[in-house]
Amino acid sequence: ENGGNGHSEKPERIAGEWLFIDRHDDGLDVASKIGSAVNAARRKLEEWEAQEFQRAVLIFKESEDAIRPIIDQLKAATAESSAGKVIDQETANIQERGLLVLTALLKADATAELQNMMDDMGVTAVMVRTLAGCPNRRNLDAALELGKALLDGGNRKVQTTIYREIANSGTAAALVSLAQTMNDECNKIQMVFMEQKQHKWYEEVLEPHLHEAGMARPRGEEIDPIQTQNRRMRSVVSRGSTAALANAVESAQERLAEAEGRVVLKKNSDASQKKIDTGLANQVLLLLECMTETHYREMQDFLRHQPAQRTQVNFVIDLVNNLLVLERTLSSDTISLTCQLYQTLTELVQGPCPGNQRFLIGTNLCDVAVRFMHGEYPDCDITDVIALKKMCLKLLLAMVEGVEPGTERAVIPRRIASSLDNRKLVNELDNAFDNMGGDL
Repeated sequence: ENGGNGHSEKPERIAGEWLFIDRHDDGLDVASKIGSAVNAARRKLEEWEAQEFQRAVLIFKESEDAIRPIIDQLKAATAESSAGKVIDQETANIQERGLLVLTALLKADATAELQNMMDDMGVTAVMVRTLAGCPNRRNLDAALELGKALLDGGNRKVQTTIYREIANSGTAAALVSLAQTMNDECNKIQMVFMEQKQHKWYEEVLEPHLHEAGMARPRGEEIDPIQTQNRRMRSVVSRGSTAALANAVESAQERLAEAEGRVVLKKNSDASQKKIDTGLANQVLLLLECMTETHYREMQDFLRHQPAQRTQVNFVIDLVNNLLVLERTLSSDTISLTCQLYQTLTELVQGPCPGNQRFLIGTNLCDVAVRFMHGEYPDCDITDVIALKKMCLKLLLAMVEGVEPGTERAVIPRRIASSLDNRKLVNELDNAFDNMGGDL
């Protein structure tokens, strides 16, 4: 801008976003324009990085020799991890980049031929070893994505390599890592749900006393969150559930102050607004489904019991326990993950897999599935609820697959029938039919 004559001249625009601040803009306008320009620049940078990444992928796709250095780098990184060494950040970044490039290659050319070629070059083995000792969440996500890309379409050759790699390890470290990740993610979901539930309960308890609490403070007084927090922490530290109570008290004070027109200095966090992240757990379940797709019996049984392994993990019972957690915390945030868990369990018994059928009928899975089918979930979309109940039925049907009278598994249909309420089941099907407009 030229300030001498009071006139402003807008320079010639160049390609891309342009930030123009006028002398009459106030502070809010300037901040808004700068924020918009920064966001636009970030989007352009992300687009450029994506384009550069795709160009690099095309280069690697030209020949097997171009992929070999990436695989060698991944093997070196996993060798350090297997030897008990801590991978430094630079090595972790190289590992993540290599995993992403290989995944992009497979997605760009989703054929069994490329999957088999990478499997022969050792990519599947590297992926399994990476799962056994991932240095961070980003690398774990990248390894899971690579595993799904290698298995896309139910590649039996890749499935067999995964099975042999884990079986020959002597520790089943990859399965242990996946099981621990799944259990940890479900525990996080339960913790967030309990915090939200406690927050809501405390708000309901405090609501009748809001006006009385506000009368003790002069109007116009600002609420200092730091001083308030210090006083509150001293008074409730011995009661337990401190975080939920603290958030509820603060929320109640803010609503009262806003109603009275007083100034409120708000904090950024609120337990009731905390989002439940199900992404990682969903990735683990998808990989397990791909590992057993097309009824791969060896892997179905191996997920339940690992012969000759120093470390044992029963993934089947772990999934049932995870299902119990999701039953208690079912919401619009977790219903998709619950459907995927049912889909994975179904894949573990279809074929059929008699060992998993016999094992699961000895758990409370049938009762849990029936409770899901008869449950009401007003906070969830009706389409998602119907999809969940269909997945429950699909699992129960898979449980009786291949069962013949007079055999050891003949008890399975009787056990399922004892859990079902036929009248409720018919009503559920009628309601689902009506809600879907006569199309299930």
